[in-house]
Amino acid sequence: MNKFSEFKTVIKRFFTDKRFIYGSGSVATIVGFIAIAVLVNVIIGLLSDKFILKADLTENKIFKLSQQTVDVVKEISENVDVILFERTGNEDPKIRELLQRYINLNSNLKLKVYDPDKDPMSAQKYKKLGQTISAGSIVFDNGRNYMVVSPSDLQTYNPVSGAYDNFNAENKLTSAIISLSKRADMKVAFTQGHGEKTIYTAEQLIKDDNIAVEKVSTLTQGFPEEYDMFLVISPQMDFTAEEIEALDAYLKKGKSIQVYLDFKIPSLPRLESYLSDMGIQVQDNVVFESDAKRIAYNTPLCFIPVIKSHPITSAIISNNLNVIVYGNRVVSRLWEEKNSVKVETLLESSDKSIVTDSEGNNVKGPFSLAVVATRFDSENKEAGKLFVMGSSEFLNEQFSTMNKDFILGSINWQIDDTEALNIRPKSLSSSKLEMTRQDIVIWAIASIVFIPVIVLVFGLITWLRRRHL
Repeated sequence: MNKFSEFKTVIKRFFTDKRFIYGSGSVATIVGFIAIAVLVNVIIGLLSDKFILKADLTENKIFKLSQQTVDVVKEISENVDVILFERTGNEDPKIRELLQRYINLNSNLKLKVYDPDKDPMSAQKYKKLGQTISAGSIVFDNGRNYMVVSPSDLQTYNPVSGAYDNFNAENKLTSAIISLSKRADMKVAFTQGHGEKTIYTAEQLIKDDNIAVEKVSTLTQGFPEEYDMFLVISPQMDFTAEEIEALDAYLKKGKSIQVYLDFKIPSLPRLESYLSDMGIQVQDNVVFESDAKRIAYNTPLCFIPVIKSHPITSAIISNNLNVIVYGNRVVSRLWEEKNSVKVETLLESSDKSIVTDSEGNNVKGPFSLAVVATRFDSENKEAGKLFVMGSSEFLNEQFSTMNKDFILGSINWQIDDTEALNIRPKSLSSSKLEMTRQDIVIWAIASIVFIPVIVLVFGLITWLRRRHL
């Protein structure tokens, strides 16, 4: 009995001992913490497919989607396959993470990943003229149309770092989604019958934006209303009086025209007279740029123009992009606003540019290179838009890559009054921490002396407290 009493006393002392109480409390805390961590991981795993649960800790927030993108993606009401082509073992975590954030915004988006080497037929399906599917390509497919974003579109030149490290993926991906849902009957036509120049690159560029393209002989068919826009590319013969009358009627019905007139084409008195009625004069002078910082390809005929503020150019200006012109004639505004027609300059040369007048004298710029005239009806509503540029080289393959945003932006604005997305590219380069010699000494002392001393003091305090338990 005495032994039993002693055993009870020992057990009682064990469970009432402070070391046991504190120790068991620590064990319970650890077990509880582990249980909570497991539960949180399970909950996150269940919710991660529906919500964005990751914080973007990158310096420039490269994964944070703009409100424009969020609004566009949330409005998608049909199933869209988001297809990423990448080689196994060569995945790009940046693209995967960004695409997942798109997917999380709308359950109608489904991500599919294919290896173009192992599954070449999946890539073959999305090949177009002048466009190939390679590792890094992204396709948006709604079953009727599809849009391809090439890997070269995802990063652009960064003038600050001097490298191609501007992450422009969000702009291109969201633009592709918008193009995918364009009005199904959107059509443009290229005029025929006047010796017009054919620029296949421009035609393909428009087709790739999910806009139907056709060629129409306006001599026999006029300007049918079924087309949203007509493009006139460097005609060698003038339009007839009947065609000009039909063109005017077409514009008055709220439609759009684009006219590109090259240097040294024959005189087009009827067409030029109509442009004058709309406040636009295309002169015979070709602009030479004298600003060395703007000259391209070592010729003053080819240069980077000044981009003027307009809905067509707002995104280009905001994203610090440029366009390039070659052999551009002066396109003058005869007025700013008159006879219910408003004329605005889109591109112009610098104040160092020069043209030679009819008497052989050099005249300094700036000079207008591209303008848009908007006609308004009696109720002050837009009733037709006319874009005029002094060179068709702007559309050619050599320059179309750089001019793509401007070309498509002008067409979409004229047809649907749609402004281009204003989503700025994000730099992938990290900023450097600039430290003086004094800063280095201070941080060295802090890391070598103060931090170890603080750790030592806390350790000593903890040891003393436990020693007296």
